[in-house]
Amino acid sequence: MRATLVPAVLLAATALLGTEATAVAVAAPTLRELPAPSPDHSASALGVTPSGLVVGNARQADSFDQHAVTWRGGKLLPLDPNPSQAIEFNSRDQVVGTRRVGGVSSAVLWSGGRTTDLLPPGAVSAVGLGISEVGEVLVRAVTESGPGYLFATWRAGVWRTISTDGHLGRIGPRGDVAVSSDSGTHVYRAGSGAAVAVPNPFGGGYPPEPTGINARGDVLFDLVVPEGGYRVGFWRDGVLTDIGTLGGNQAVTNLPGVGRGPYLNDAGEVTGTSETASGAYHAFRWRAGTITDLTPASPLPSTGNSINQAGQVAGTQAVEVGGARTSGGRIWPRHGVPVEFASTGAQRSVGWLAIAPHSQWVVGADNGPNSPRRAISSR
Repeated sequence: MRATLVPAVLLAATALLGTEATAVAVAAPTLRELPAPSPDHSASALGVTPSGLVVGNARQADSFDQHAVTWRGGKLLPLDPNPSQAIEFNSRDQVVGTRRVGGVSSAVLWSGGRTTDLLPPGAVSAVGLGISEVGEVLVRAVTESGPGYLFATWRAGVWRTISTDGHLGRIGPRGDVAVSSDSGTHVYRAGSGAAVAVPNPFGGGYPPEPTGINARGDVLFDLVVPEGGYRVGFWRDGVLTDIGTLGGNQAVTNLPGVGRGPYLNDAGEVTGTSETASGAYHAFRWRAGTITDLTPASPLPSTGNSINQAGQVAGTQAVEVGGARTSGGRIWPRHGVPVEFASTGAQRSVGWLAIAPHSQWVVGADNGPNSPRRAISSR
């Protein structure tokens, strides 16, 4: 649903992101390629855990099947030999996603060298969307009845049904769950069976879409505007706040196909991409009710892909060199000059960057015109 609603100009901007022409007063650090299973594999890194486990996926050329992988110390550590996809992880190095075995696609938990398939009762296929710090997994499943998805949580062999007509869902570090469904969007507090309804400030047929939950229980939403486009909503203690824009008509967090965030930290700071008054799309940081343009002097696009607990935003920024547009990476700290990352080679562009929870370590992916996508890391 989402990709068809994001305006074409915003999608075009994400394809052309890169470095800004403005000089940066910090020596440019190096991004390096992480190894893939073979030279003809494309690969991308979704993020990195506090212990230094990089989580991602790899795909062989001319194949629709991908495989969940990890890296530690720059060494490739495949998670699964079956067709699979890593989607989320927690700070305990537990990874969730989906894999296909014997023609059946199930949600999966990779933890401590063990693989656990998770298929809710009555489901014919499933995917693991997220995992809390105590190992509670949020699963989205397809059943033989009902047009919507079944959303359920699993922990230590016990299933709990959340919604039977859901569309999108997220789980937070302490187990809070948010699900948008045909009956509206609801937040389910950890340890409580009660559902708290989230208002739809713009009306229309699309309920607020959850994109992140922090350890405090704050929830981040993309809000669909019926006239076209998106806004970003920050939900705290039952109150939903439209965080605004950089002067244009829309703002968005979870761009289609671009990383996994997180777009929200535990302090309630948010990053994403917003339209400016001039029509450009720029990375932003929202903090304490104020939205800030992270590239105010540039007419070229930039994106905010993730934010860490120190409020440092990682993303990409475009630059034109010799009439050609490419992209590089950035870290925008709360104070001081940004840190610039060049792509890993000529004619390559940084696609997205995910930042570590407590440091300036970034991982992500870059792209080239005649070679596979590469997983990249600043360490």
